[in-house]
Amino acid sequence: RTRIENRPIAILGEKMSAALYGDHPYGRPIIGWRDDIAALDAEDALSFYRRFYAPNNAALVVAGDITAPELLDLAQQHYGAIPAAAGAGRPPRPAIAEVAGPLRLDHTDERVAQPVVQRLYLAQSFHTAGLEEATAIDMLAEILGSGATSRLYRQLVVERQLAVSAGAWASTDLLDRGHIGVYAVPAEGVSLQALEAAMDEVIDTLAADGATDEEMERVRRSYLAGLVYGWDDQQQQAYIYGASWTSGIEPEDVARWPDVVRTLELGQVNASARRYLRAENSVTGWLQPPDTP
Repeated sequence: RTRIENRPIAILGEKMSAALYGDHPYGRPIIGWRDDIAALDAEDALSFYRRFYAPNNAALVVAGDITAPELLDLAQQHYGAIPAAAGAGRPPRPAIAEVAGPLRLDHTDERVAQPVVQRLYLAQSFHTAGLEEATAIDMLAEILGSGATSRLYRQLVVERQLAVSAGAWASTDLLDRGHIGVYAVPAEGVSLQALEAAMDEVIDTLAADGATDEEMERVRRSYLAGLVYGWDDQQQQAYIYGASWTSGIEPEDVARWPDVVRTLELGQVNASARRYLRAENSVTGWLQPPDTP
């Protein structure tokens, strides 16, 4: 109730994920729908725990001044007696179908103080497409909508003053296919219809003409800085390797990630724009109060 039902934008997000991913688990909330949660009992929780919380379904990641033999001895000492679980591991996962789009949906709610137009494009992930293509998708999303110098913010907020906020993101750290998301919040007196049309112009131009060398280098510097600063902290290093492993990314790929960013070419980013920023590959959602003209 706190995280979803009290937040209209979260309800819209659930609807859009369901439309984008269909019967795949990504189309359902991680904790389940409300009726699912209401039907659970203590034995359901314990059964889930016994099945999945086991050494043969876990990764121990340690960052610090320790050798592999020392770590192995400690791991055997503290975890060796914990039995494996017979049913652990990933259950079979259905394939994610292409979007039969463009799909549209609306969510109206009297609690909405600020309308928004949002869109999701089905894309790939590090696991499904490899490090190079997924990094190109990440950098494409940054060019499109990360910060005040991005295409969406500069053109919709600064130059045309049609929006008070606009941006984009990429979800590429998933085990299965990810997505590119974009959003825009209209300025006073601007309809969602007009704002979406302007947003389409920005996206279509980027897909057709590509990004510039200047945009590419700006995003490359920002991306590299994020990787370098993130790895300055040992706990963050361990988290990056562990979280990547759960998404099917090998430690060797994590280690060469900065080199991929340094050598990625503009043509690879522009190819991702043409491949994924397509209307027929998308779900668009409007969030607004009732009786909006």
